[in-house]
Parts: sequence; structure tokens; C-alpha cells
Amino acid sequence: MKLHIAGGFYREVCGVPRFKEHFGSGLRATAALHRHGVERHLHTYATKDAQRNLDTKAATFGFDYTLHHRSQPIAFSYDHPLGTPEIWPAPNRIAIEAPFEVQGEAVLRFGFLEGSAKVSGDRVVYDPQSAFDPVHFEENGSQAKELALVLNRGEALRLTGSASLDEAAQSLLKRGVAVAVIKDGAEGAFVYESSQATANRVCAYRTPHVFKIGSGDVYSAFFALNWAVLRKPPVEAAALASLATACYCCEPALPVPTDYAGREFPKLREGGLAKIEPHEFHVYLAGPFFTTAQMWMINQARSILRSSGLRVFSPYHEVGIGDAGQVAGPDLAGLDVSHAVFAFIDGFDAGTVFELGYARAKSIPLFAVAENVKEEDLKMIVGSGGRVFSDFTTAIYHLLWKLRD
Repeated sequence: MKLHIAGGFYREVCGVPRFKEHFGSGLRATAALHRHGVERHLHTYATKDAQRNLDTKAATFGFDYTLHHRSQPIAFSYDHPLGTPEIWPAPNRIAIEAPFEVQGEAVLRFGFLEGSAKVSGDRVVYDPQSAFDPVHFEENGSQAKELALVLNRGEALRLTGSASLDEAAQSLLKRGVAVAVIKDGAEGAFVYESSQATANRVCAYRTPHVFKIGSGDVYSAFFALNWAVLRKPPVEAAALASLATACYCCEPALPVPTDYAGREFPKLREGGLAKIEPHEFHVYLAGPFFTTAQMWMINQARSILRSSGLRVFSPYHEVGIGDAGQVAGPDLAGLDVSHAVFAFIDGFDAGTVFELGYARAKSIPLFAVAENVKEEDLKMIVGSGGRVFSDFTTAIYHLLWKLRD
């Protein structure tokens, strides 16, 4: 059976780690499934100048495609994989093209920035791919005998106006959705079926390395392969999609290895973050904040950690800049009631190094980012049990996982 994939073809750039390619949701999903025993046909928008690139990708990853004209190139630019991408042109300046139609027994439909795919099929998977303005599947006239939605928590709540995942799922099932898969970060995914009263949880996995750009595309691709094409039960399809995504995050190369289902990664336990007392903090954010670049990184980390549900003690935000008598006592008091430390150690700022030594002396878990530090200089940190990462995203995830143990 052929899988029809309707999704974006965009330029993607990341600063650290360095990444520059033309993928987007549609092409990445199509490429991820190469060598997995399914014929694929990509339906996408692109400019005439981009067609040669698409021809090369089609030859490399073994798929057919139908191209619909787009008047502008579109690019996503990330400073790092956890950052909010800059979209060029700005979304309100992107020219909206005429919708196109796709028909097939098995269809995977993503949301577009520049248009819309009106699809019809026997089994259809829909991933709206919109953090701020997701739209319902049938809004553009799309139809499916059996419809599965793949959404993250934010999309599910915004799409339905609900206050909880259970409420959002029930709202979707009442609209005729057969399966709603709602991804919830480290909690894994929750699979809701119209035939069952309660949700099934599918675990997430802990990987040595984490590359997030495009992970949702891979998840939807493998859910569509297993549910829409191979007709596996929704929970099994979601579990296989989770494994495939773990493989991609760990080794971000396409296609996903054909032995993905046999890979072994530690499962994350359910239950969320460990409970803390009202006067405590999940994490102490250590690092210099004396230049624009340093302050930017501190603010990035604090924002990401707080959006993950953590209480963060940031000396810059909680205490501020002052002389030794003003900052040392309050900073160390904050460190005393923190359950972990997240640190930036490039440059070996003296105050940060002192905080790390203090933390390890008190057996407080330490997660540090060192992008430009010699291995020799990390001996005491690593030798005392601190975890040091060259990649910001991976460090954040390993901290979050530790706080769930």
C-alpha cells in the first residue's frame, strides 16, 4: 500500500549544533521511512528554484512527489534546537497559495504555512504542526473513513479550548476522531480511542544525545506507517513511533534505521517531577551574566526550564548584581535548597566554579554545558560526579530526566 504524505518542504538552519538543510515536515517524514517497506508519494509546495533539490532528495530517499507552486522560499532559523525558530518571511508575510487535493487509502497530512492539503482516505493521520493556531482536520473539507490525530499537549489544548488532556481528547473523539494521540514531553504519549473509556500511556525514552528539530515529523511518519499502512493497533503504532523518534533524536540521520523497533533505550517512569517543598527549587542556574551573550544564555535556559515546570533559582534574577556581601549569602542560600544545578562553564567564571564545587561537596547533582573547554580542565567536575555536555539541548533533557528519578 502506498502512503501519501502532504507536508512542508522548507529550509532549516540551526546555529548550535550546526545544521543547514532543506527538509520540513513532509520531506523529513518521507525520508525517514526510506527502506521501511512502504512506497511513498510526497505532496508539497515549493518554488521552481527548489525543484532540483527535491529531485536529489527523491532519488536519495526513493520516493515520488507532486509539486505545487509556491511563490516564496520559506526558512526556519534556530539558535539551538530548543529555541523558538525565526521564520522567514514572517508568517503574516507569507503568500497563501491555493489548496491542493490528495486521495489515497493511507494518508499523512501535516499543516502548512503557505497553504493547505484537502485530503481524503480510508485511514488518515493528521498532525496540525501549529503551536499557536491549529485548525481542525475537516475545516478545509478533508475527509477520512478513520481519522487519527497526532498532537502535542499545547496543540490539543488550543485546538479544543480545554483545560486538560482528557477533556481535550473527549472533545476530539466526539467530533468523529477514531484515535487521538497526545504527546506530553517526558510523560510520553497518551492514546485515546473512541472504542475505549480510558487512555493508554506510551512511555518516552531516555537517549544519550537529544536532537529535537524534526522529531515530531518522525513520530507522525512512523505512527502513520504502523497504523494507517500496516494496520497495527493504535497503542502499538504509538509505541513504535516513540522508539523510532528516540532513534532519530539520538542519531539525527535519515532514514531512521530499519532495526529501530529492536533498539533498547531506558524508559522514563510516569508520575512527573519529584515533589519539592514550597521553599525549595528544582534547579539552581549557575553561570556568568556580565555580557549580553552571557545574559542571553541565562535567560534562554531559565525560560526553557520554567516552561518545563521547574522552579528555578537564578542568581541574576533572584538576587541581582552587587558586592560580595550582598550576593554571596543569598546565592548560597538558594543553592542549599536546590535539588540540582544547571551551569554554563565556558570561560570558567570564578563565581560559577565556586558554586559547582560547593554543590558537589553537598552531593547536589550537577549538569553543565561546556562547548569550548579542554577535557583536562574538566577533571575535577567529572571526577566528582558532575555531568558535562557539549550540547545545550542534551544537557537540559538529562537534567529534566534526573529530576523525575
